[in-house]
Amino acid sequence: MRIAIFNWRDIKNPKAGGAEIVTHEYARGWTKAGHRVVVICPAFPNSPKKETIGGVEYRRLGIRTSGNYLLIHILAFFYYQRCLKGKIDLVVDQIHGIPFFTPLYIKEKKLAFICEVADRIWFDMYPFVIAWVGKAIENAYFQLYKNTRFLTISKSTRDDLIRKGIKTPNITVIYPGIKMKNSKIYPKGKIPTLIYLNRICRMKNLKDAIIAYKYVSEKMGNARFWIVGQVSDRKYYLECRKLVSDLNLRGVKFFGYVSEAQKIELLSKAHVLVHTSVKEGWGMNILEANSCGTPSVGYNVHGLRETIKDGITGLITEKNNPKELAEITYNLLKDKSKYKDMIDQGKKWAGSFSWEKAVKKSLNHIKTLQTL
Repeated sequence: MRIAIFNWRDIKNPKAGGAEIVTHEYARGWTKAGHRVVVICPAFPNSPKKETIGGVEYRRLGIRTSGNYLLIHILAFFYYQRCLKGKIDLVVDQIHGIPFFTPLYIKEKKLAFICEVADRIWFDMYPFVIAWVGKAIENAYFQLYKNTRFLTISKSTRDDLIRKGIKTPNITVIYPGIKMKNSKIYPKGKIPTLIYLNRICRMKNLKDAIIAYKYVSEKMGNARFWIVGQVSDRKYYLECRKLVSDLNLRGVKFFGYVSEAQKIELLSKAHVLVHTSVKEGWGMNILEANSCGTPSVGYNVHGLRETIKDGITGLITEKNNPKELAEITYNLLKDKSKYKDMIDQGKKWAGSFSWEKAVKKSLNHIKTLQTL
């Protein structure tokens, strides 16, 4: 098949996250299976316009600016008309808040790929007026996609899609894999260490994790907090730095973006991963932590409630507030027997996910689209 993926970011974009990892792994797997895949995405500073990564063709459109993703939906429309129309078999319309509206102009087979329905995230990321408009558009466009097939990464997102009017038979859930199997695992340090592994932006809610660490450090007397992840919202990042200073916290270190090897080392040495996002499509970083022998604590929100097996591989607090999160974290660290059992169960849980499984299922899925 000749497959085009319309996406708002690509795997090398400085602001790429879990969704881009999932997209690239599928695209790479499809290419390896003999399909030809091209990803249509926005250019970013210093990016080449054309590039092949893992056998996947990338075509970056527009000028090389960090805000170019705002125009990619229009640019993709014109690129399709000029270069793709009548030459492809399948278009994957990846939805991040705003879709590419492919049902309006593409006659070829279409697959909507969505990691999470934005919904309340609009109000966590943008001023009220913009958020209200964004959510209104979101509610409306799902009506346009009511007869489109959807691929998503969690049951949480599937349930959101059903609430938006998408028919259950049109939705396929395939859990993503992880890459960290058979990695070198480092021993835990003596000082109780919490780790945050995520992009630093408002919806990832680092401030709650910082406040939770404050309570934990007060109870433990001696603790550390490692904050790992690239900054995608500098204003929010500075607010977080100020919060650390205002609370007079010690033992806090901002690592920024780290290599895969350093990520594994930090996840291994840390004792607990703290996850305070307001909403997720899936918790890939939770499974990565599990594979490194580190349990997670998090809020009872979409995505996290699927990747954290509450009481088995980690803990979930029903009340989404830092003090409650700190309480369950402290109790876990003090209960050595329970903690060890969670490490063992977490490794088994993470071991049940692989990209080989995910890609195989996705190949079967796109094959069925050809017969529709």
